[in-house]
Amino acid sequence: QYSFSQQNSKIDSFYLKKNEIKFEIVKLVLFPILEVEYEHQISFQTSVGGNFAFLPISSLETLYDFYTDIFVRFYFHNKKYGMSGLFAQPFLSYLYRSKKEDIITIFKPVMVDAYNSTGIGIALGYKWINKSGISIQGLLGLGRNFNKASVLGGYVPRIGIFIGLRL
Repeated sequence: QYSFSQQNSKIDSFYLKKNEIKFEIVKLVLFPILEVEYEHQISFQTSVGGNFAFLPISSLETLYDFYTDIFVRFYFHNKKYGMSGLFAQPFLSYLYRSKKEDIITIFKPVMVDAYNSTGIGIALGYKWINKSGISIQGLLGLGRNFNKASVLGGYVPRIGIFIGLRL
């Protein structure tokens, strides 16, 4: 009975953790762009958070030097741990690019101007989490910039694989 009580206490303390920090691993390995995501649980089905990404090496060809967004995330189906399972998230974004240069996209080489850009979009994803609080999250979405200064015709993609920890 003592071990059962300890196990319930550990699970109960897991439910009390409402904050999570994650790092996007694909962009870090390929580009290297450092992207960090913070998420705060409001209820088992809802959370709020934001992303912050920047390019630590300024000589690389990328779509932005700095990116940030804020989101509200709605979870479906999984009510066991909260902040896990299938989710949808509308987001507001801001991108900054400091210099004008030619870069190669998956579509074609293009000249990219320096710009400040804000946008709005939606993403879908799935998050797995274990009882230790380690999470893995996949995300895919698309947004539309409010101004036309963008490499992808005014669109901003949201793609990522995140690894994180619930705190």
